[in-house]
Order: sequence, then structure tokens, then C-alpha cells
Amino acid sequence: MKNPLTLIDNILNGTTMYLLTLLSLTGLAVLAIGLSLVDVLFFSPTSLIASLATLWLSCRISNAVFSRLVKAPVNSESTSITSFILFLMLPPATSLMGL
Repeated sequence: MKNPLTLIDNILNGTTMYLLTLLSLTGLAVLAIGLSLVDVLFFSPTSLIASLATLWLSCRISNAVFSRLVKAPVNSESTSITSFILFLMLPPATSLMGL
């Protein structure tokens, strides 16, 4: 009889730490936006999505600039992880100036 954890081990061995973290943070962000749609969260879905888009874009741009300055390779998963962490930590912008 095979060990029941073999299937789980095979799945996890094929998944990188970056991908697993990115998927988990994406799930939390989707949950936050979904909860705001049904008025469980105080923030509007529009402000959450605008904040996430702004954070993602600014992280991408700053990563591209600094990777060129120090001649380092760009890791797009790491950039997205950073933007999701900031999205989940910071309150969303409620105005255009807040973005």
C-alpha cells in the first residue's frame, strides 16, 4: 500500500515557493474584494481594486528601474508578492490623491 502523502508530496514538489505564496496572497486579495462586494468590509471594491492596481504597477516599475541600476535579474513573481503584501497591509485609497 502506498503512503497517502505521496500524492501531496508530488504536487508540492512541482510547485515553487514563489508560486504557492503568490496563489495564497491572490486568494486573500480576491476574498477581500469579494467581502467588500457584499458589504462585509467597510472599503468599496473599486477602491480596493484601484489600490491593488496602483501598488502592482508601482512595484513593477520600481523593480524594473532598480534591476537596471544594479544589473540584477527581474523576478516578476517576487514583485507581485510584494504588491499583494502591501495591498493587504495598507488601507486602500479612497480618493485619487490617495493613490
